[in-house]
Amino acid sequence: MHDASARRAIGRPRSIDRDKIVAAANEIGIDNLTMRAVAEHLGVTTQALYNHIGGRRELVALMANDYGESFEMPPDSVDDWREWLARFARSMREKLAERPGTAASLATRGPTTPATLRFVDRVITLMKVDGFDEREAVLAYTAVVEHVVSSVQRDEAHRADPAQDQAESALFYEALANSDPDDLHNLAFIAVGWNRRDAEESFEYGLACLLGGIEAQQGWLPRRTGIPADAHA
Repeated sequence: MHDASARRAIGRPRSIDRDKIVAAANEIGIDNLTMRAVAEHLGVTTQALYNHIGGRRELVALMANDYGESFEMPPDSVDDWREWLARFARSMREKLAERPGTAASLATRGPTTPATLRFVDRVITLMKVDGFDEREAVLAYTAVVEHVVSSVQRDEAHRADPAQDQAESALFYEALANSDPDDLHNLAFIAVGWNRRDAEESFEYGLACLLGGIEAQQGWLPRRTGIPADAHA
């Protein structure tokens, strides 16, 4: 067995390509991701990776694109843009939570894969039925994605550093202790509410506010620019 391993080590270099590199990076995880770690995982030199990937930043972007393909598009039977965006947001949040660190790379990137382009096109199609401008539909999609990303990043930060979470809670309760109860009539509720913060509830409330705000602001872009909505087509 040892001799066979030795022969492989000095024989033909292992064949790699972008797909294999991205797969290895996904197995390693973004928190421990370095070009050296990927090279060791694949049994090649770091320089061999640079023949396919420009560096860690490009690799993280490729990981995000690869993962974006796994986001589920709501079924065609969902013909209301609000419900469509809500389902998409929940699916995206669930998928990102399965792979910590991926959300960070999505925060600064727009749709860059056939799958994500289909998501945007579907949103535009549904929102145009209700009279939205195409650019407003894209803004709506972007706002929902950013809400998902920030929610996932916040949850990851809390899990990664529970001590910081506890420190912030301690400061909050210290502020309560130093406050005059006569000035804070909801003091007891504030203390209980802070202690029982629910990530799921916060996400859903924010999503509901966001979708309601998008609906209420229909026509915002033409009002802002002074250009009729049909001029953007």
